[in-house]
Amino acid sequence: MAGRDYSLIQWPEYFSPRGIELHANAPVNSGPPPALGAPARVMNDAGLWRLSWKESPIHGWRTQALRSLLLNGITTSRAYRVPVWDYRHAAAVRSAGVPFSNLASFSNEALFAGPAPTAIVAVAAAADLTRITLTVPTGTVLQPGHIIGAGDRAYFLWNVEIGTTTTTVSFWPKLREPLALGEVIELAMPHVRMNIERDSVNQTLGDLDLGIFGTVSLNFIEDTWS
Repeated sequence: MAGRDYSLIQWPEYFSPRGIELHANAPVNSGPPPALGAPARVMNDAGLWRLSWKESPIHGWRTQALRSLLLNGITTSRAYRVPVWDYRHAAAVRSAGVPFSNLASFSNEALFAGPAPTAIVAVAAAADLTRITLTVPTGTVLQPGHIIGAGDRAYFLWNVEIGTTTTTVSFWPKLREPLALGEVIELAMPHVRMNIERDSVNQTLGDLDLGIFGTVSLNFIEDTWS
């Protein structure tokens, strides 16, 4: 089962960055160019997530909070549980609208969207698969390009097949852990087990203008798995 590891350091959402960049690090090895045609290629389907947080503002009490987070990771090499921070593009639940107090509907029949609740695994899946079947809440719009989460890992959807009662999704990277029937799948704010890349942190505890205000930009890479 893809359970959450509560020993991980939770990266707080209040350190929201001004910019964020997701990288699907799927290494490809290419052979020498042949006389005709394209060179042979071998792709690692496991892959890794990389995440760049750009200019998270720090000041006041956030300075101490950041120092504590960074020092813990620098000195112990422990992993963090980092939010992908892609909720603005996450799956949404479409409702029929909010009626007036007299139960009348809006004249333009506008639909309203709210944060999507979790989905449920409909068919148990073994580790290393890249396709699972889910039961999604009524009204949920799940489509390629969304990111879902299971435990402390995240998966990028590249294909969605909507059935009568279930939805089958194909994704990258392959499943890190098996999924049991009825297991919860996060749709709104997936988290990934990650380490800070040493080149981005350089052992710093924060760069502050006049020791008061500053920003921090960090690069994360997905932690290894067993």
